[in-house]
Amino acid sequence: AALPQSNAILRHLARQHALYGDGSLRQAADVDVLLEAVESLRLPYVGLIYREQLAEAAKAAYVSMHLDRATADLSRNGGAHFAYLEQYLEASSGGEEAGGWAVGKQATVADFAVYEVVDLHLRIFPEQIKKDYARLAAHHAMVAGLSGVREYLASPRCLAQVNNNKLG
Repeated sequence: AALPQSNAILRHLARQHALYGDGSLRQAADVDVLLEAVESLRLPYVGLIYREQLAEAAKAAYVSMHLDRATADLSRNGGAHFAYLEQYLEASSGGEEAGGWAVGKQATVADFAVYEVVDLHLRIFPEQIKKDYARLAAHHAMVAGLSGVREYLASPRCLAQVNNNKLG
C-alpha cells in the first residue's frame, strides 16, 4: 500500500535505513517525541511565513510564544517552544559522551528533523537562536558537517530559498 502522508514516509524510511535509534522501544519513542516536537514548531512557523508574511508585529509575537525563554511555560503553547525542543534533546541524547546526537549514540531521523527546524529559524532569528539555544545551534552545525550533508549543502541541488514565497 502507498504511504500518502509525508511523516509516515519519513518514519518508514528511517526504520528502513536504521535511523530510528538502537532498536529499543525507548529510543523509538524519543525519536517520535522529537519528530512531533519539530512538527509542533513547524505549524506556527508556516503561519508566520505564509499567513503573516514575516510582519514585524507577527515576528515579535512569534518570538514571545516560541523562542523567548521567559515564555517557556509549555502548558501555554503545547510544547511548541524552542526551550522544550532543547530540553528534550539534552535529556534524550545521553550527553556529550554519546556524541551529541538527539537520541542515543548515532544519528537518527530526529537529528535531521531538528536540524531542519533550527535551520528555518536561523534564517530569521540567527542571533537569538545562537545566543539562547547554543545546544541546538551546536547540534545544527554538527549535522551540517556530516559527510554527505556537508556536500549536499555546498551543492547546487541545495535550495538557497526554502519557502515558496521567498520569505525566511
